[in-house]
Amino acid sequence: MPDARTVALTPGALADLDRLDQLLRDKNPTAADRMLTAIMATLDRLATAPFTGHIVPASALRAKVVRFGKGSYVCLYQVRGQVLLVARVFHGREDRGSGGGWRGGEGEGVGEAAGGRIRMCQFGKVEIPQEAFISALNMEG
Repeated sequence: MPDARTVALTPGALADLDRLDQLLRDKNPTAADRMLTAIMATLDRLATAPFTGHIVPASALRAKVVRFGKGSYVCLYQVRGQVLLVARVFHGREDRGSGGGWRGGEGEGVGEAAGGRIRMCQFGKVEIPQEAFISALNMEG
């Protein structure tokens, strides 16, 4: 078995996990615990097989989908030598374009197409706004 990489989370990824946990915990604490366990188990698997995530076009990121219930979560990450750096984590159905934490380039129209619609990239059945990639590349919260 190959050596496992160290998993590190950016401040943005930590804030994402906290936000996602709180949203679900308010409705169902047991499901919130299962969600965090599923995401952390996926990150543990990525530590030994980091190139299994989908390549994000035009970026240095990869995306790994974490199936959970009827939906899924997406982990955006980058492999940096022996470190697997998790940039962001979000729910596949999350609206990251309406004032949430995914507005990279605020006020600049980053990722917006005609009519104010957000351009999306698709990984399997999960669509990710292009602006999320730009925000994640900055590795900020």
